[in-house]
Amino acid sequence: MLRNSERMVLRFALLLLIACRGRQGRADLESGPVPLSPRPNLGRSLGLNVSGVDYWGQEWTFVDLLKRAKDWGEKPGDKYTVDKDGWITSMAPGTKRLALIGDPDPHFRRNFPIGRYVALYDGKGELSIDCEARCREVSRKPGRLVVDIGETSYVQIVIHSVESPNYLRNLRVIPIEFESTHLTQPFHPKFLEGLRPFAALRHFGNQKTNGNMQVHWSDRTTPSAVFQDADGGVALEYMVQLSNVSRTDPWFCIPPRADDDYVRNFARTLFKGLDADRKVYVELGNEIWNESPPYGEDGRFMSQEARRLKIPLAAGDDPSDMTLRLRFQVHRSRQIFEIFQNEMKIQKVDPRRLVRVISSQAAFLDRVAFTLDYTFPDGSRAYQHADALAVAPYFAGLWNEKEADLAENVWSVDEILDYADCWVSDPARPPAKCAKIPFEYIAKTIRGDWKIAKARGLRLLGYEGGQHMVAWNGHPAFIDKLAIVNRSPRMKGIYTKYLDAWRDNGGELLFLLGYVQTFGRHGYWGLLERQDQPLAETPKFAAALQFMAKQPGWWADPWPVIASPTREAPSATPRDAGRAKPSEAGPPRK
Repeated sequence: MLRNSERMVLRFALLLLIACRGRQGRADLESGPVPLSPRPNLGRSLGLNVSGVDYWGQEWTFVDLLKRAKDWGEKPGDKYTVDKDGWITSMAPGTKRLALIGDPDPHFRRNFPIGRYVALYDGKGELSIDCEARCREVSRKPGRLVVDIGETSYVQIVIHSVESPNYLRNLRVIPIEFESTHLTQPFHPKFLEGLRPFAALRHFGNQKTNGNMQVHWSDRTTPSAVFQDADGGVALEYMVQLSNVSRTDPWFCIPPRADDDYVRNFARTLFKGLDADRKVYVELGNEIWNESPPYGEDGRFMSQEARRLKIPLAAGDDPSDMTLRLRFQVHRSRQIFEIFQNEMKIQKVDPRRLVRVISSQAAFLDRVAFTLDYTFPDGSRAYQHADALAVAPYFAGLWNEKEADLAENVWSVDEILDYADCWVSDPARPPAKCAKIPFEYIAKTIRGDWKIAKARGLRLLGYEGGQHMVAWNGHPAFIDKLAIVNRSPRMKGIYTKYLDAWRDNGGELLFLLGYVQTFGRHGYWGLLERQDQPLAETPKFAAALQFMAKQPGWWADPWPVIASPTREAPSATPRDAGRAKPSEAGPPRK
């Protein structure tokens, strides 16, 4: 089904990484933690990746079910027509159009609250709310339909007819308790509740970054669009509003195909709407190096563009597609950053609010350096046009056949947890149980990335992070076994050690993946499995909340925001102060 294929698109592409782990260029790890800043920022210490708006998604982003629903079932044409926002303007006789949220599969976990809903609309047409026998109509009058939605795995919002030119439009299907507030407060309180402890949100899921085909600003999703589960993702205006409401800094991934006008309008709209005390993280695309669909489609576009634009290669570069896409990454990133900076100058926005991010593969240190050290024709290096290196320090990935076979056929649940625990252990004091377990210290990966970033005057961020267990073969018993592992109370302690390892080895703001996602064949990424899950059932989420409560931000923040009464504003420093010059950037790439 589409739901499963979209999940596969989201994370299953990482299968290809098994085949291309190759030489990772790991650095040796000195003993002892990286010293923390003597002037820490004292803010919130973790970020979070939101999964995004999908009709099958588990995040209750909006109170309005229609915003989260799937489209009318097929493209407009002979059977029906729509206006610029997607509202149905005409329908062929005897037809109907359905917008789905959830899934008719009885095993699907409900992804919306049950209770009494009100459907409000303008214009004229025939409307119903269906969900087998578990939706009961309470009352009906023009412009207002009240229904009770019982325990069900899906809801269908059905348009049976419309009357042109006064067609049914501006439809909202909302819990009745939000009837008076939903226009000014569009986000579900339960969704917001879990976000507020975090410092920042990465919106690559909301933007549907992987395979996002947007080129022109006119291609974007608008706030007035019927559906926010759209090919181009959620409207930027909603993401800005979410940052303001949740008091989180946004991280945006600019679609790889977006032209300069798109980027300019994106920056203009963003800074006009975003609160003045919020920073903005900006990155080109997502996982440029990933070769599986839809990542691979983006990568092929980038390599083709590199050839078309004749982007100069460095001495010794091979002309492979991978080299070309990585060269395009820094070439286009620099352009995007400069467009943002120019728009900020026009709007008189503090330039320190922009965090320019170049991402790379955590475990492939040679590739990280190769990306950052590209020399532009003007003699500058790629890293001199960025503020941060971002990596994804995943652990316990079962990436090779030996580990996967042991996890499926030999190890118990507790032994798989031992395997994960060894990954996050201190290399200077490894537990005795780790002597016979094949694993890699995540601390070594993080320390290696930090050393590369530090040598180039960059901060080290984590664009994603957490465990990376996947039952690659799809065997049902293995899928269930790994689900038990991820639900184990022991995971709380393992995640705590993981976050300690990130802090102690040079990492700064880490964006965990992800907020709410169902466990299954394609992974166990969610800190929560459903939006209303009790905290006692969420060891990974509980670990993150406890870590943030005990450990505020430990790094000196070079991008100051307005100080709160209990926080001293960090001193401003020039953006490039302390940067390593090109000649001081360490040994050349091997």
